[in-house]
Parts: sequence; structure tokens; C-alpha cells
Amino acid sequence: MKKGWLSIVIGAAACLICRLAFAEISPPVHTELSLFEEIPMVVTPAKKLQPITKAPASVSVVTQEDIKESGSINLWDALRQVPGLDVDTTTIGQADVSMRGFADVMTSKTLLMIDGRSMYSPMQGILFWELLTVQPEEIDRIEVVKGPVASLYGANANLGLINVISKSHE
Repeated sequence: MKKGWLSIVIGAAACLICRLAFAEISPPVHTELSLFEEIPMVVTPAKKLQPITKAPASVSVVTQEDIKESGSINLWDALRQVPGLDVDTTTIGQADVSMRGFADVMTSKTLLMIDGRSMYSPMQGILFWELLTVQPEEIDRIEVVKGPVASLYGANANLGLINVISKSHE
């Protein structure tokens, strides 16, 4: 009978120690302040305006405040803070933005859209980042969808989609 009680006490103490140890390591998921945060609205993953929590694909949003805080001087500098995007400057003024490990200047499998219009040159089939006319001050937000969305946006969106939404479009 004493062995049974002793094992229960030792088990309860071990559980208490584990709970205290993990409570210090992992922060709570929801805090009181997170209840008052605004849920971003996105339009790119499903071609309709919806909360980011209801989006059918993984989407990252770079807001106007993020762009100001980063000190970006062009569009590809603003994209450097998006996880999963590789942004390289090949020469002075020329950029290469790739997604999911496909880093090649001639790769046209990541679609770039500004206000819903594709920015690829139809003659060459590539994108000239240095010729884009949008400035960081004009951008309201950038939505980046990682993963194939070619069924919605066409052949150039096999790896993902970068949608730049300007302030004048809103």
C-alpha cells in the first residue's frame, strides 16, 4: 500500500516539475493584447477580399509600416523581409527575386503583379525589376503567396505570386 501512494506522489511531483519547466520555455499563444490586434485582409490567394486566417494558401503580408521601418529604396528591398523569398542584387540596379529555391534570373515561375496586372515582358518572358515604376512610398501592402496558384493566375504563377497593391488602387 505504501508503494502505491509513493508512486502517485512521485508521479505528481514529476508532472508539476515538467509543467513549470515548459511554462517558462513556451510563451502563451494568446495574450490579452493579441485580442485587440487587427486581422489583415488579403485578396491574392482566392481573388476575393477575406481575412488572412481564412486564406486557402500561405500568404505573407508586408504592410506600409514594415516598408517604412525597413528603409527600403525600391520594391525588391521591401521583399527582403519576406520569409521564403531569395532577393539577390546581381549588378548595380538589377535584382533577382526567387521563391522556394529556384534562383535564376531567367526563371519566370513566380508571378509579379502590381494592382492585379502582370509585370512580365511578353516578348522576352522575363521580368525587369529595375524598370518597375512603383516606389516604396506608393505601396499600401505587398501580398506574397508561397506555393502554386497557376490555376487562378496562369502559367507564370507555378512557384508563387507577389501582388503589390498601391495606395491609389485602394
